[in-house]
Amino acid sequence: MKEEMQRLTARYHTLRQNMLETSAIYKKLHQLARQKKPGNDKPLLTPQLWEQIKRQAETVYPGLRRYVINRCPDLNDSEWAYCCLYMFGFDTNDEATLLNINPTSVRTKTLRLRQRLGIDLSDQLSLYEFIAMQI
Repeated sequence: MKEEMQRLTARYHTLRQNMLETSAIYKKLHQLARQKKPGNDKPLLTPQLWEQIKRQAETVYPGLRRYVINRCPDLNDSEWAYCCLYMFGFDTNDEATLLNINPTSVRTKTLRLRQRLGIDLSDQLSLYEFIAMQI
């Protein structure tokens, strides 16, 4: 029974990831992350894209907002938006490109989000994996 539950959980995780990766917003973000614009001083994400990111994250992870707000009721809008982007599973460099910040700053944003949510992780588990298992 335990093995079956683990298989079903893994399958569910794969299905959610596939839902994200086949979405129009994921494809748009992936395309934007691959563009290198020398001299660009603005984030590539517009307010409209941020709204689509939040909507898609809440569609694929329906318990995400409730889980995050329960862990940190005073989470601000930009932290919530970043949490949604984070759930898309982009690597640090792609996130840095999308946000037009240094990859080190992306790692700092992730660390701060983890701290705000009060999540202490082992080295073997990422914040993404932890949250995905909880919701």
